[in-house]
Amino acid sequence: MTKGQAEALIKEKMSQLFKEIVGKGPSNIYISIAKNYIIMEVRDGLLTAEKQILQLENGMEKVKDLEYNIFKVSYNKYKDLIKNILGVEVLDFLVKINIKEDIRYVCFICDKNIEEKFKQ
Repeated sequence: MTKGQAEALIKEKMSQLFKEIVGKGPSNIYISIAKNYIIMEVRDGLLTAEKQILQLENGMEKVKDLEYNIFKVSYNKYKDLIKNILGVEVLDFLVKINIKEDIRYVCFICDKNIEEKFKQ
């Protein structure tokens, strides 16, 4: 498998998993593998209910908290998906949510340099 094929497969499986967890799929997911990181950008994943919550005085914070907690609860599913595709362990993750642009950025930190697998 090439790096591009791995990124495409992760994108496909992450889209399916996102839809399973959230109830609807995002308009697009971008995946990039760099060293021991998998960077994921998820676009247009806000639910209609979340968009309504945004109209509250502190709605943006409530939606950010909800989004982060949804990801945290499903973290093991994401870890398993990555392990099954790439054979690496996810050690940790970072999440940044831009509610105004409806984009989530996730960086999975893995135990091995994934790019090394593709240099053979």
